Amino acid sequence: MANREPVMPDPEQDSKERENAIIDEKKNSKSTLRQVFNDPIHGHIEMHPLLVSIIDTPQFQRLRNIKQLGGTYFVFPGASHNRFEHSIGSLGSVMTWWPYKGRTVEKSFLYEIVANKRNGIDVDKWDYFARDSYHLGIQNNFDYRRSLKFARVCEVAGRKQICYRDKEVGNLYDMFQTRNCLHRRAYQHPVTKAIELMISEAFVEADPYIPIQGSEKKMSQAIDDMEAYTKLTDQVFEQILNSPDPKLTEARKILQNITQRHIYKCVGEARVNMETPKGTAEEKKRQWK
Repeated sequence: MANREPVMPDPEQDSKERENAIIDEKKNSKSTLRQVFNDPIHGHIEMHPLLVSIIDTPQFQRLRNIKQLGGTYFVFPGASHNRFEHSIGSLGSVMTWWPYKGRTVEKSFLYEIVANKRNGIDVDKWDYFARDSYHLGIQNNFDYRRSLKFARVCEVAGRKQICYRDKEVGNLYDMFQTRNCLHRRAYQHPVTKAIELMISEAFVEADPYIPIQGSEKKMSQAIDDMEAYTKLTDQVFEQILNSPDPKLTEARKILQNITQRHIYKCVGEARVNMETPKGTAEEKKRQWK
């Protein structure tokens, strides 16, 4: 019989096999284990593996680069938080509250958790009230944890709804008062609105000249192309501001005015309701001029 020479192990192949085994192990563990996110508002949030898979998509990760309050950041320096944080907080509230599955008629109340069109009380508001107040430095008197304790699913007029104890009414009034306060002091701040108007005007000027990789559409048309839309973030502001392209000169000037604090001034205000005759607002503008 012929003598066979012993086969020497290939160190490089063994290394690759071990690496692949580790990767497979991580994938398997990631698909079955919950992950914990440390949030400044809600503390430690435990996420279901399915939610983690959604969070890890490029579409969700895009939210890291979109400020939660847009132009408000130029007025309140602490308002640098982003949509990613808010979405994580809202998901965490859903996980804590109603861990049910399915969307049958019997469980139609599930739609009220994130975006309640019936009365406006939902976890989306609970998160951004707490988060925005925290970053803006504005007092938030609403205690969403207390509301959770007194929330129940009840049948009203033949349909299940999320309801609250009568003694919780004061806390819920505080919720809407917080919303009013945030709008008056931050969201509708005159300088915030002026800056948002300037950013809009700059983007309109730049619209034909901002290429989007992998798409022939302009910025204003990106909403009809999800591939292009996922690539649009607040980075566009810096892209215009730092571009040497002469076609972006006008847009660049507007954004430079923002960064150098040459902001539009408010010269007047008109309150218009649905019963106001058409043309009244335009007439007031002509009078101011």
